[in-house]
Amino acid sequence: MIAKKIGPIALLIPLVAALGGCAKAPPSEQAIARVDRQVSDALRKATGDMDKTIAANPNDARALARRGMLYLGADDDAHAQADFDAALRIDPANATGHYGRAVILDDHGRYTEAIVEYDLSIATDPRAYASLNARGLAYWHLDKFDAAIDDFTRAISVSDSPLRTSEALENRGIVYNDKHDPDRALLDYDAALKAYPTAEHVQYNRAVALADKHAYDAAIDAVNIYIRSKPSDADGWRKRGWIYLQTGRPDLALPDLGQAIKLDPNLAIAYRDRAAVYAKTGQAQLAEADLKMMRQLQDTPLP
Repeated sequence: MIAKKIGPIALLIPLVAALGGCAKAPPSEQAIARVDRQVSDALRKATGDMDKTIAANPNDARALARRGMLYLGADDDAHAQADFDAALRIDPANATGHYGRAVILDDHGRYTEAIVEYDLSIATDPRAYASLNARGLAYWHLDKFDAAIDDFTRAISVSDSPLRTSEALENRGIVYNDKHDPDRALLDYDAALKAYPTAEHVQYNRAVALADKHAYDAAIDAVNIYIRSKPSDADGWRKRGWIYLQTGRPDLALPDLGQAIKLDPNLAIAYRDRAAVYAKTGQAQLAEADLKMMRQLQDTPLP
């Protein structure tokens, strides 16, 4: 399993909330870009307004934590961390401060430490969707699948929008598939699409689960939808090429894998898969060249 398309809005929604808005766009590349522009346009004004609030009352923990979220949205981890730390010195139970700290730890792969901060955020606000969903992802990264499923289930129960419901359902489906239960994964993916039909990236994960069930034709249908929605994503082309390879169609696999490599020349697994196609078609030298390139790149995960 590679390149699972985790829902990208765990940080985005609380950030937009900090700006006083509400994220309603589906989590697609275009939608995230639109919201990113909205956030960028609002960051300077919002941060300036928060600066004035904090200048008037330096002990306003809520304002410090909100400004920290704004800094986080601007990829300014140093200032964000300083604001979260200051907020928590004033109010150790500030849920946003703990959430912000956790996100920074998460971004650096320090998942166990992040979970401690998510715990503190959730203890203060048990219905905090963003913290529940993000802690579930941290547990997933640590292969603690049952804990991740529990958090995503709680996130679904407290969700206040179809977008959030869809994201948490999709994330839970990914965990079920990692637990070798593609049937339950597909139930969650279908529910995610029912909740938010335009979340096309769910189709990628559906394709993965369907392929794991050897339902290759249905998997190709799903990944076709994903490729149409995100033609610049190498993972979609690689996945469809791999499925074609499994079904004995190297003539269709080869151009897809070539497109994946064109889009992402560092996608090691695409070279591995293309080498397999070359080997099946008797092109040993080309196969060896791709395997050599694969070895020069990162370790190759399983398909």
